[in-house]
Amino acid sequence: MDSENFINLCRQNLVDLCNRKMDSIGGKADFKGSDFYVVWSSKTLQNNKAMMSTDVVAGLYFELTYSGDTKSMYVDVYERRENVCFKE
Repeated sequence: MDSENFINLCRQNLVDLCNRKMDSIGGKADFKGSDFYVVWSSKTLQNNKAMMSTDVVAGLYFELTYSGDTKSMYVDVYERRENVCFKE
């Protein structure tokens, strides 16, 4: 799968996931693909991985992994708990 198709699939899956899980994550119930942006993405052989986020619900972060062998995508959802600064 090329990178553009992978990112489009990621957005589609995140829209479906977030609209289904609306009650548990808060925010609005009508997510669109444009609500998600790519933080980082990589392709190695037949596999893809992306880190994505949204500004719709503060602190949500998604790790999406596509296995080219099994043709399946896995999504891990993270929530930022705090942001700590250490000065040198």
